[in-house]
Amino acid sequence: MSSPVPPGEEAELAALRVLARRLGVGDEVRLLSPWTPLPTVASAGASTLSGAADLLLRFSPVPVLGVTGSAGKTTTARLTEAMLRASGVETLSSSDAPADNAWPTAALLERVLAARPRAVCVAELTSNHLAVCAASPQIACITNVWPDHVDQHGSLAAYLAAKARIVEFQSPVDWVVVNADDAGAVALAAGSPGRVLRCTLGDPGDEPGAGVRAGRLVARLDGSELDLGPAAALPPAPGREAGLLAAASALLAGASPAGIAAALRDWNGLALRREHVGVVGGSPVIRDALAATPVKAAAGLFLHAPGSVVLIAGGYDDLGGGALHASPEEREQLERAAAVAATACVHAALFGPAGPRLAATLTAAGLASVTVHASLAEACSDARAHAAPGRTIVFAPWFATTPAERASVPELLGL
Repeated sequence: MSSPVPPGEEAELAALRVLARRLGVGDEVRLLSPWTPLPTVASAGASTLSGAADLLLRFSPVPVLGVTGSAGKTTTARLTEAMLRASGVETLSSSDAPADNAWPTAALLERVLAARPRAVCVAELTSNHLAVCAASPQIACITNVWPDHVDQHGSLAAYLAAKARIVEFQSPVDWVVVNADDAGAVALAAGSPGRVLRCTLGDPGDEPGAGVRAGRLVARLDGSELDLGPAAALPPAPGREAGLLAAASALLAGASPAGIAAALRDWNGLALRREHVGVVGGSPVIRDALAATPVKAAAGLFLHAPGSVVLIAGGYDDLGGGALHASPEEREQLERAAAVAATACVHAALFGPAGPRLAATLTAAGLASVTVHASLAEACSDARAHAAPGRTIVFAPWFATTPAERASVPELLGL
């Protein structure tokens, strides 16, 4: 397998350095590219570290709408952009981050620094980005929070502390949009000194918030109730929360109800996220390539009928900070996800260094048909052999994979 670090990191850091100097940030501050893993800088203090996200939040002349969470960040951010643009709002976002992520990059920062008021910047903020941030967005959106990336942060407490920076530096006039159906998100939002807009897939009640009432998406804001279109227009599970959170966030940033409804109506999803890429041997193929954690993978598998999935999973189990999904909380999540997989799957074709560990976990959960392969190509060949009408081939790795591997799945399956 090739390195999991995408190409272009040196050029990204060089561009960031030019912008940092322009903003008065000295060379003694180490800059991180959007994909730099934290273990490489664990000995440094946060005050000596920065990156595109930190510079964006500190120096942007226009409001920033930042999205974080353990899952659903990219879909929420990209949908928010679409809603704002459909409403005629000038919207700035990145187009050069890996896998269509909405991460801040040097190119985005340069455009934002030249922007004028009335424009809005939308950015996806990971825990690695937030760990070195000294400012928060004017509108923060929190999709969900559960134990994740402990290998990169060193502890669950450090991971949660990094996530909390999305609201830590807010002012009383700022907003936090929160998934009220997720306890972790609610707990994180409680740290904001700003105003809270609660979102639920149920009835939103009478407080400021958004939800579903009588088949319609509704938002209550400034004492008024707004109709944002039919609830049936929300993305299919597990993306319904992302659609609702995007609608609420976009509304706060200046989107119109009509623009929000139009964007939901026209939304076609994102590549690599529950993406239908073809049919093999009578089996539809879904590439859920960014389901690189057990919780994300299980959320997709849960949607399938029992015994109907041929799973392709595996990848890297250590990115330099120790074994992935290895903290007590993450191991518990791994076992729960394995129980979901044991119900949904008829067979699992596993690959890479993570393959043996995942095989043991799935077998212990009760999945009878599991094979382990050295390469993704071999796993795809095995999955193809198990294809049949009534079954679905799902590539959901559970662990880290490279961009090249994610891109290669359709070809390796013969599509």
